[in-house]
Amino acid sequence: MTRSIFFILICLASAFKAFSVEVGFVTYQDHLDGSSVMYHVFISYPDKNSQWIHAYPPNGVESFHQFDRAFFPPSERYTLKIEIFSAPAWVLPTESYQVYFGKKFDRFYHGDNQHTTYCSKMVGELLGIPTTPFEDDPTRRGISVKNVYDFLHKNSLFQKTRVLYRLSPQTPFQELPHISCQSLLL
Repeated sequence: MTRSIFFILICLASAFKAFSVEVGFVTYQDHLDGSSVMYHVFISYPDKNSQWIHAYPPNGVESFHQFDRAFFPPSERYTLKIEIFSAPAWVLPTESYQVYFGKKFDRFYHGDNQHTTYCSKMVGELLGIPTTPFEDDPTRRGISVKNVYDFLHKNSLFQKTRVLYRLSPQTPFQELPHISCQSLLL
């Protein structure tokens, strides 16, 4: 009986991982001054095997499979960090993605343009995050990468599941214990 319950729990845990929606955040970490900038967000596409989608110049909304081909540090001075949050797939119906495919990238971050999008606008709308006024222009509204990140931190359905690092343009992303820019300088 105990083995049966244990087996069922293992199966449920595997099913949760297999049928989950994941959201990733990309941060540049500067080796010289220790600063970091979170600049990009992307989301998994549950119908595709290991596929992610994002809005990124110049192609707009597109899918990708491998982080190593999608994200590069601009120089040896930076480390890229990717934080992945997961939630059950039912929080985001697959059909909700369809309206984004084919949209162009919005270089001017117009939150009200229905024909274009940018990374955080697309992910935020998929997750039902409301728009907020822009810090630099309160007359405009949008969804920032920080809005999405803060939403996931406050939402108990989402759990941080992985952190990946790319230490240089020549190395692949790796899961490493938490590292800081200061420890990279030593």
